[in-house]
Amino acid sequence: MQHNKSISVVIPTTGDPSSRPRLKQIIEKIQSQSYKILEVIIVWQGERAPQFTASLPDIVNIQYEQIRAVSRARNVGASLANGDLIWFIDDDTIPESEETLEKAMSVLEDQHLDFIIANIVCHGENKASESIAQDVAINKNTLRGRFSEPGLLIYKKLYDIHSFDDSLGVGCIHGSSEGFDLGARLIGDGRLGIKRHNYILYHPDLADDDQTNINRIFYYSLGNGYVLVKNGYYYWYLYEFLRVGFWLFQGIIRWDKQKIKSSIVRCLCLILGPLIPPRSPS
Repeated sequence: MQHNKSISVVIPTTGDPSSRPRLKQIIEKIQSQSYKILEVIIVWQGERAPQFTASLPDIVNIQYEQIRAVSRARNVGASLANGDLIWFIDDDTIPESEETLEKAMSVLEDQHLDFIIANIVCHGENKASESIAQDVAINKNTLRGRFSEPGLLIYKKLYDIHSFDDSLGVGCIHGSSEGFDLGARLIGDGRLGIKRHNYILYHPDLADDDQTNINRIFYYSLGNGYVLVKNGYYYWYLYEFLRVGFWLFQGIIRWDKQKIKSSIVRCLCLILGPLIPPRSPS
């Protein structure tokens, strides 16, 4: 199938030296896509582009910005994009194959969609996201847990209207749910999108030590609580408390101190999230 729309890829990265081999692998996979890429914009958060970027082909546009928040980094990258569509990729998510973008574009155009969301696949137990076995049309009832930021493919003109909220996501006190927030606004504007089961990005397992898990729960729950209330998803907000209550009950019955601790932290942060004013760090 012939496509005539140009694609700009936006990759935010902290520049952590330990992540550079994977980042290089991601860039190579993007450059090998059967669907031709116009440009790759890498937004370096707090660190200048390392030496290996000098050897990358000319289609890669390296942009340095002293930015801490990942949503702000995505927005900066998108503002520099020249393509008809923006393809957001994180520095740890790898497209499944050389046909990944081709598959997404075919569905986007054939179904006349405004955006398409990737199926994030993890192979271990401590998953960043639950994968799906069949397509899910994105609406108010299906949005929760379905909007993944990496892999989002969206028209630039639409994204210029509805961008990520700079005060949400990694690097912010409300450290999650920027995708849910963007999805809620797109749905509210009558836009059409799906999460596609065979449009796959691979994500590594999350770290699984107690302190990392508590930190993740803390920032994630602040963001989750804030975004649910902000967008009027009160029934899902109540559901989160019921779910945490069940986890707490399980922890007490089994005297699982880690589960009790994490449940209490999550409950408190769900309450505090909507009360703490959002802030956009530089």
